[in-house]
Amino acid sequence: MLHNNRFHSFGEGPDGDHPFDAEETQRNLRTSALNDPERKGLLELLAERIAQLPEAPKKVLAMYYYEGSNLADIAACFNLTETQIYQIHMEAVDELRTYLCGAWVERAE
Repeated sequence: MLHNNRFHSFGEGPDGDHPFDAEETQRNLRTSALNDPERKGLLELLAERIAQLPEAPKKVLAMYYYEGSNLADIAACFNLTETQIYQIHMEAVDELRTYLCGAWVERAE
């Protein structure tokens, strides 16, 4: 279902891994030009939480934000409707927002 050319062009490896892996993201953060410690901390939290998401939401987010695919293209890859992809996307974004807000408040205390 997810193994069409469009998804493979996104960069999924033979073992099913894709670019949103926490270790790679953290390596990239260490070498990036982020000078703002708060922004860097927020991005680290986000990378950690994305790595913990179930595969479908993780892949939807990756295709939407990393590859720049629109909802119709993503829906075709998943063999779902645009509405279903929109719902998966919004649930994942809401989950990330809730997690980041809670984690950031804890971190500040």
